[in-house]
Amino acid sequence: MPNGHTLATYQFRGPPDDAAGALVEFDDDGHVLRASDASDPDVETFIRPYSLQVVAKLDRVVTTSADMLPTDQSSHVIQVWRLSDLKRIKTIRLARAPHYADIVDRNAAEPRLLADGETVLVVTSNCGLYRVEGLAGDDPRTVFVHDFGARACGVPTVVGHYWVQTLMSAHEVTSLDVSDPALPKVAGQLTMKGDALPHWIAHEPGGNRLVITGYGWLTTHVLFATIDTSSGALALDAHEIDFDRKWPDGWSGTAMPHGAIFGNPSGSAGGGK
Repeated sequence: MPNGHTLATYQFRGPPDDAAGALVEFDDDGHVLRASDASDPDVETFIRPYSLQVVAKLDRVVTTSADMLPTDQSSHVIQVWRLSDLKRIKTIRLARAPHYADIVDRNAAEPRLLADGETVLVVTSNCGLYRVEGLAGDDPRTVFVHDFGARACGVPTVVGHYWVQTLMSAHEVTSLDVSDPALPKVAGQLTMKGDALPHWIAHEPGGNRLVITGYGWLTTHVLFATIDTSSGALALDAHEIDFDRKWPDGWSGTAMPHGAIFGNPSGSAGGGK
């Protein structure tokens, strides 16, 4: 957050999966400063706050809703909050897609802020992409803008005016030109080898490299790729990391890399490692 604090989502309250969780603010020492209840049964009875995006320019936070525990229940909403006091402004039912209704709009997973600092796109676990409209006001809404075609999407990243999305069930990574967020256009695609299921992706600060982890063959590997920041074209790097090795603590065997980011210890604009 701009004040140095940290925002997090709590999935549920009480016993596992008993009730909707909250949006929570922590100080630098990890103490809870405030929490805002996510339950809104008049709109959706099953809400499980998942990922979040701060939109400091508009004094807003957007949270998604997807359960991380095994369940047969689905959520169909996102929530918009005021950043300055964590007041919930609105719980928004995702707009119905023109096809595969009640499938594409299940489990809003990842919101990302575009380069203008005020436009938020949200991808669902079932690969629908939505734009949040009216975010600065008191009555925001969602608009369906793209279907990736797969039915299992993972983590996206934004590079300039490109949205880069992992498509697990399609064994692909796709980049969309979102310079017009109402009309995304496919700009590049990568097909993974074998049974690799790309799930997580992160972008090198100030550069053009991508790091990818996932499942299947990727369960014990990390891949690198590049994106052409002028065209959105994607290309795999020949370098990859195999996590079947001897570890510094003396343990030998495989590890399962999940989340990955580029560090930038020098503090410079680029050169992430």
